[in-house]
Amino acid sequence: MPFALHQMRDLPDERGVFVLWRRDSPIAVHATAPGVGLKAALESELVFEGNGSGQRPDTFSYELTEDPQKRASDLIVELGTRGIDLPGS
Repeated sequence: MPFALHQMRDLPDERGVFVLWRRDSPIAVHATAPGVGLKAALESELVFEGNGSGQRPDTFSYELTEDPQKRASDLIVELGTRGIDLPGS
């Protein structure tokens, strides 16, 4: 199990980006698709384990933003990791 589900309990159901981390290193950046909130996007990620890195995350971080695609692109550059778009994005 990558991380405890209780960590997701209080996630807002709003648009944003989230970063999956393993051992303090970013392994993937995701932007929510239009009409999909952070909680649903992260739950989808956990079900499909499709972070593209081949690694299981042990935690995550997130940001709310009006423009998830742009912020995800910025984070990919800042963190030096790969970005994975969710279906419908």
